[in-house]
Amino acid sequence: MEIELISGLRIGIPSNFYWLIISLVVLLLLIFQGKKQKAYIKQMIHDKNHSFLLSDLTSQNKKIASLSFFIIILVASISLLQPKWGFHWEEVKRRGVDVIVAIDVSKSMLAQDLKPNRLIRAKRKILDFLDIVEGDRVGLIAFAGTSFLQCPLTLDYGAFRLFLDLLDTDLIPQQGTAIDDAIYLSIEAFKSSAKKSKALILITDGEGHSGAYLEAAKAAKEEGIKIYTMGFGSVEGHPIPDPIHKGKNLKDSDGNLVISKLNETILQEIALETGGVYALAQNNDDDLQLIYTNEIQAKIQKQNIKSSRQKRYENRFQIFLLIAICFIFLESYLRRAKLHIPLIKRKIDTSLLIVLLFSCVSTSSANSNIWSMFGQANTEEKSYLKGQSAYQNKKYNDASKSFANVQLENPNSLENLYNVGSSLYKTGDFQRAMTYFEQSKESENKELKASSNYNLANSFYRLGQLEKALKSYEETLKIDSNHENAKKNLEFVRKKIKEKIDKNKKNKKNQKKQNKKDQKKEGDKKDSQKQKEPDSKKDSKSKKGDKKKKDQEKKEGQKKSDKKDKKKSEKQKEEEEEKKKAQEQAKKEKKSGDKNSQKQQKVKRGKKLTKQEAQRFLNRMRRENKNQMKQFIKYKLNKRGVRNEGGKQW
Repeated sequence: MEIELISGLRIGIPSNFYWLIISLVVLLLLIFQGKKQKAYIKQMIHDKNHSFLLSDLTSQNKKIASLSFFIIILVASISLLQPKWGFHWEEVKRRGVDVIVAIDVSKSMLAQDLKPNRLIRAKRKILDFLDIVEGDRVGLIAFAGTSFLQCPLTLDYGAFRLFLDLLDTDLIPQQGTAIDDAIYLSIEAFKSSAKKSKALILITDGEGHSGAYLEAAKAAKEEGIKIYTMGFGSVEGHPIPDPIHKGKNLKDSDGNLVISKLNETILQEIALETGGVYALAQNNDDDLQLIYTNEIQAKIQKQNIKSSRQKRYENRFQIFLLIAICFIFLESYLRRAKLHIPLIKRKIDTSLLIVLLFSCVSTSSANSNIWSMFGQANTEEKSYLKGQSAYQNKKYNDASKSFANVQLENPNSLENLYNVGSSLYKTGDFQRAMTYFEQSKESENKELKASSNYNLANSFYRLGQLEKALKSYEETLKIDSNHENAKKNLEFVRKKIKEKIDKNKKNKKNQKKQNKKDQKKEGDKKDSQKQKEPDSKKDSKSKKGDKKKKDQEKKEGQKKSDKKDKKKSEKQKEEEEEKKKAQEQAKKEKKSGDKNSQKQQKVKRGKKLTKQEAQRFLNRMRRENKNQMKQFIKYKLNKRGVRNEGGKQW
C-alpha cells in the first residue's frame, strides 16, 4: 500500500523502510572500523613512515571510499522504497460481481448456541468474507420484521465495515424475520446491475419467518439473482437472552421459555429455487469457500463494474539506482591502485554488486516484497508452484484448491482459469470444469484458446452431450487445424452419434414389430375367447330374444284384451237393454191369462230365432259349451239329413 510522505512524493513499498535502518547501521560500522583502523596504524607504524608506507591509500581516499560505500547502501535502500513523484492519468476498468449481504437482526439472533451469540458470529463471518472479496461490489441489508438498506453497492470496503459495525437488534423495532421483504429490497438494490452478475447472501436462523418467501425467491430468479443462504444456530434450539433484564431469558405471553431453533428447510428451499446453495455456518472458512469461491466466483458471470481515470504516479527508483552504480565505480577506482587486488577480481566484485542492485530493485518493483530476492516467492507464486507440484503428483483436489487461491490473487488470469478447470476435470467434476473452460476459451492466446475448447469438448463428452462435444471439437480444429487429438476425438464422436442414431432406428423398428406381435396376440385371444364362450351366453342371448318376443306378445295380447273388453262392455249394455225388454214383456204376459201365455210360449217355441238373438245366445255361452253345442247341432243335422241353411253364422 502506497503512502504519501509530502505533497507530490509517494513511497511505493513502505514495508522496505528497514533497509534505511540497515544503511544507518552500515554507517556506524564504517565509523567504528575507521577509528579502530587508525588506532591500529598508530601502534604499528610511526608517524614519519606514514607517507612512505601508506602513500597509495591516503586518509582522504579512505574517507571518500567509505563514504561512497555508505552512499551505495543508502541510495540502494531508497530505490527499494520505490519513490514516486509526478503522475499521468490512466483509465482503469474493474470487473466483478455485485454481492449483497442480507443479515437477520431480529432478537432470535441473540441466542447463544453460537458463541458469543449468533449475531456477533454472523458479523465476524461477513468480515472474513470481505477479506477474500476482490474487485466485487458489496452491499448490506438488515432485516427483522421489515428490511432496511444499510449500505448500497460499493467498492469502498472500509465504508461497508463501518455500516456493518452499526448493526444491532435495536436497529429495527418491528420484530420478526421478513425474509421475503429482504429479497424484494435486494431486487430494488440490484436494478443498476447486469442481469447475470447478481448474488444475494442471506444470513439468518430462518425462525419466525413471515410472508411468501418462495414467491419472493421466484421473483428474484426472474431478475437473474442467485440466492445463497447461510444458517446460523442449531436445530435443537437455544433460549434467547432478554436484552433488557440481564441474566434472564425471553418468555412468551403464557410464561413459557422461548426457544429459538434453526429452520434449515426454508433456507434450502430458497437456495434451490434460485439455483444457489445452502451452507451451515462453520468455525472455519469452509462455508465461505463453498458459497463465494466455488459458486459466486466460479459460476456467476462478471461485469464491468467501474471504468474510471486514476492517477498513476511515476516510479523514480531508476534515478537512485543510477547514482548507486556511479558510486560503485568511484569506490572501486579509489580502492584499486595499491591494494594489490587482481583486476579480474575487482571487476567481478563490481559486477556482482551491480547485478545485486538491479535484482533488488527490479524484484521489489515487480513483486512488492523484498524477501523474494532471497528466493521467497509471493503468495500467488507459492500457490501456483504448489498447485503445479500437486498436479504433477496426481493430487488433483489439492491442485484445484491451490490454483483457486491463485485466482483470488489474480482474478483476471485466463491461464489460471484453465489450470483450475484442468484440475477439476481430473477429479471428475466435469460440470464445474466446463465453467472454467468456457471462460478461458475467450483468451486471445491461440494455444490457450484451442486447449480450452478441446477440454470443454472432452467435458461435454463425459457428460453424454455428444452434439455439444462435436461442435467444440470443430471449434478446436478451426483454431488449430493440426490438433491431432481433436481430430481423433472428432471422428470418434461422429461414430458414436451415428451408432446412437442407428440404435434408435433399430429400437423403433423392433418396437413396431413388437407392437404388431402384441396386436396379433390380442386379436387371437379375442377370437379364442369368442369361440370358447359358454352356451350359457348364447342361451342368455336367446332368452333375451324370447323375452323381447314375449313382451311384444304381451303388448299385442293386452291390445286384444282391451278390444275384447270394449266389446264386452258393449255386449253388456245390449244385454241390459234386452233384460229390460224381457222384463217389460214378462209384465205384459202376467197381465194376460195363463192361456194366452201358454199359447204365446208355444208360438215362441215354434218360431225361429233372429240372427241377433242367436248371436246373443251364443255370446252368453262359454267356449267349451259352444263347441259342444256346435258338435251336437252338426250331429243332429247330419242324422236328419237337413242342410245347414244358416251356415257359420247360424
